[in-house]
Amino acid sequence: MNWFFSLKPHTERFNVVVTPLLRENIYTQIETNQGFYFRRIMAKAFSIAGCLLILSGFYSSAYSQVDGYPSKLSVSQGENIQFFVSTPENHFDLSIYRLSGNREKMSVYKNLNGGIQPVGDNAFILGCKWNSNLTVQVPNSWLPGVYSAEIPSGDSLKSIIFVVRAKIPGVHSKMLVCLTANTWQAYNNYGGRSLYNYNSFSQTASVKVSFQRPLSNDASSYYFRWTEKLISWLDDHHYEAEYCVNTDLDEIPSLLSHYKVYVTVGHDEYWSRPERNAVKKFVDFGGRLICLSGNTCWWQVRFEDSGATMVCYRDSSLDPKYPKEDSIVTTNWGRSPAYDYINPLFGVSFEAGGFINDDGIFPKYQGYGGFTVLNSYHWIYKNTGVHDGDVFGANSAVAGYESDGTPFYWDRGFPIPSTEFRTPSDFQILGISPAASAGNLPIGHATMGYFSNAFTGAVFNGSSTDWVVGLSDEDSIQSRILQNVIARFLIPGEMPPPVQTFSPVRVTSDSINHERLSINHLSMKYELHKIDTFCLKTVETRNKYVKYTWVVNGKVVGDDSTFLFKPSLKQYIKPPVIVSGVVADGYESTVITWVLLDTVLKFISLPPIANLLPGKKLSYQAIAVSLQDEHPKYEIVFAPTWITMNEAGLLTGEAPKHKVDATVILRAIDSKHASEFQSFSIHVADTTNARLITEPSDEIILCYPNPSADYFHFRSASVGQEIQDIRIFALNGAEIKRIISEGLLNANPDGIVWNRTNSDGKALPEGVYYCKITSTGVLHDSVITLIKLIAVGR
Repeated sequence: MNWFFSLKPHTERFNVVVTPLLRENIYTQIETNQGFYFRRIMAKAFSIAGCLLILSGFYSSAYSQVDGYPSKLSVSQGENIQFFVSTPENHFDLSIYRLSGNREKMSVYKNLNGGIQPVGDNAFILGCKWNSNLTVQVPNSWLPGVYSAEIPSGDSLKSIIFVVRAKIPGVHSKMLVCLTANTWQAYNNYGGRSLYNYNSFSQTASVKVSFQRPLSNDASSYYFRWTEKLISWLDDHHYEAEYCVNTDLDEIPSLLSHYKVYVTVGHDEYWSRPERNAVKKFVDFGGRLICLSGNTCWWQVRFEDSGATMVCYRDSSLDPKYPKEDSIVTTNWGRSPAYDYINPLFGVSFEAGGFINDDGIFPKYQGYGGFTVLNSYHWIYKNTGVHDGDVFGANSAVAGYESDGTPFYWDRGFPIPSTEFRTPSDFQILGISPAASAGNLPIGHATMGYFSNAFTGAVFNGSSTDWVVGLSDEDSIQSRILQNVIARFLIPGEMPPPVQTFSPVRVTSDSINHERLSINHLSMKYELHKIDTFCLKTVETRNKYVKYTWVVNGKVVGDDSTFLFKPSLKQYIKPPVIVSGVVADGYESTVITWVLLDTVLKFISLPPIANLLPGKKLSYQAIAVSLQDEHPKYEIVFAPTWITMNEAGLLTGEAPKHKVDATVILRAIDSKHASEFQSFSIHVADTTNARLITEPSDEIILCYPNPSADYFHFRSASVGQEIQDIRIFALNGAEIKRIISEGLLNANPDGIVWNRTNSDGKALPEGVYYCKITSTGVLHDSVITLIKLIAVGR
């Protein structure tokens, strides 16, 4: 990629292109504000003999290419929006599209008056002040979303991005996605200057930039690099969302009160005080924040000229508001004079993060850019199949290029956040990646994580600008994680209680992402004559009653935070032994599961209930546990040709169109050549007697708490998805109960409730059961969920 510089002496403008082969990158950290190393600046050093300067054009005070900008970046249905366009053509056409999966054309405006419009010397501050070419009153029929006004420009198109908001906020969706327009303008050097030295005339940044100007190519690429990828993913997965830009939270302080979930994506670096206050209030009182951004909320800004001009001095001593109005002085949030750390709101900050896969810094080709999985029991990893120590996203380098983190220390294999930047005490680090420190730490880390509060507010932070890049792969870990987070966040009520540490753990040391890490494992050796002590430690921040339940092979054996597995109990239980510790706070539960083995390798996954209708899909995740190797490989020993399995143990296939009986034999092999076999039968029937289909649940339908001693709740996690039918089956396929009849809607705020009785009204015994949930809507017709019943009253 070439670097472009603008040299504009008075009325003349040259574009200078420096070819990559002739440039030298010098990475430095510039010390500012109380000795704080706040950012990596790329200094470009060029020797006279070694640099090739290509003059790509000479222009007068006007630019000759097609450019344009809207009067507002965000407009509500029914409001007017103007477009200001400069073009060498005397007349031009402008088309408006809604940017979604099908890219819907909304309107075309033909034969508009064109012509070159002049760019003043101070356009970067004062705006271009062009004449309007078109005024559009946004029809109410235009759905909320991201739109593009497009103008032909040679062989390509010039896109002017803007947002259409709902006239009644939240009426189409309870999820609001923010476009990070403040950051776009901060890097936008149209007219000669941005907020940065490196792409400003005379290497001198401006302290103010105008929204009333076109976006430079680099600035406009921010939308296509990140936001577009998220919108495409949401469309592909049938999630409705409404949209806004940063400045909407300044102008409409109550906007977030209409939503359950707020999403920011990409590079959300520049925040105003009103925007930050609005998001903080939203989370404090029960809102859910999904942050898929890096370098988030790094600089404070404020606005002038009715929001048309963004101000950021960076150096507090230059800001005229200092020291009289310190709370709005435009410098780094965590430094003088604000000292207002962002970790309490986001869990992380750029100060403890850094750079990954950025122009030779911790590059992808050296193996950087993936997240190492930690605390894989957490609900965000449900149905991902990952274990502690696995790395995901390395192929797409999803950790980077700028990442956020929190300082932490290791405690018996657990990463525990320190209190240095006031990180919430229940922030759970779920993934890490080493980074070139952006602050004064010896090394930084991207720390993906999650926390919640007493008012059911919650934050999931991907902690990386490129986190969404991995969404393009349908089977990616990021895709599954985001589905889990959205499904959980859209449903009102409590979040699962946090578990900070647990024991026992089998800790191994491994070199991952060029770091030596301590990895926890929950598979252990079964020793009949030894007392095993199991313990769960929760973070007591909610002032709520926490209930503990210990279950061994389906039997409830304890109700304290600690459970002693004594030989007197062990002698009645044959290995493998499954020990589950359940922490519940009245609404949700968190489950940690241990496996005790008397052999070095053992399958612990239940064979699928493989009664299939012709043409239906089979999906089964085989899981084997090894005491020698935490990642055994899997292979098919015998199976019909329509079934395949990858090395991670995911068995998939589509049943043939005719009746057939088949046997499947699988083998797990660890690195020490130990092996274990598992076999099961598949029956493809051509009658309606084949009632169960093994399809993985996408968390579109939630079943909670699970396991349960009293009641199960079933709810849809998506707008437009309604439960029609719920049936409970024994593991042998026998139907036990049909809970509701077709057509019953989700009117109960607690969901559809089942009191664990069979069709005769009798309580079911403890054990493991399957439920098949059939629903309407555009997402899935049915899902299969494994549920556990434990002793009543425990």
